[in-house]
Amino acid sequence: MGASAFLFCSCNRICWGLGKPLSEQPGGTVIRYAGDPGQPVFSQSRLHSSALWKLLADHVGHQLRVAHDWDPELHGQMESGVLPAMLDADGELDVPLPAYLAGWPEDGFANLLSAGFDGTDEGFLTCERCPERLALGRVLRDRAGAPLLFHAGDPGEVANSRQPELNAAAWRFLTVHFQHPLRVVAYPPGERAPADGCVTVGGGRSGGMSLAAYVRGFTG
Repeated sequence: MGASAFLFCSCNRICWGLGKPLSEQPGGTVIRYAGDPGQPVFSQSRLHSSALWKLLADHVGHQLRVAHDWDPELHGQMESGVLPAMLDADGELDVPLPAYLAGWPEDGFANLLSAGFDGTDEGFLTCERCPERLALGRVLRDRAGAPLLFHAGDPGEVANSRQPELNAAAWRFLTVHFQHPLRVVAYPPGERAPADGCVTVGGGRSGGMSLAAYVRGFTG
């Protein structure tokens, strides 16, 4: 595939170029995104993975998509007169990843939870076309109720970007569901069961798919 892929949100606030979508054969299923030559693949880059997890938390309730640069919806955003900020780019209005992550308390789940921040809701990245969703862990909210971050496992567990299988699963979800409408959602525990036939990846749910099985063979 020759065109670049972009992760963007329907809110028109942000857009992130992920490089060319790579497949094993022309027109085949996307297996990973190329990124920058000479750099680690995204799931092995702490910087890029942290940025992905912050982006997911920043866009709870929003629709996300990864699509070609010629995608009509993406073109519409670019021609709307209000350009989204481009992540990991060097234009005047763009946002380098270190600046995007500055001040974000990625490693602060346990301390903030102890300080009384709410962390009861469960988060999922869902595909609105396919019966599949990825469990993202608990949603930590700030004092105003806005999502700060997702955290899977015990409070003392490392940040999601440093949990290898979970982090790889997030990147694989973006490749498996290339061009599909995705949504980041958060619910109180047990409030909403998945739709009939929907598979939950991770989260330890009965009948779901393990992270290990989901990322087996994934190289992105």
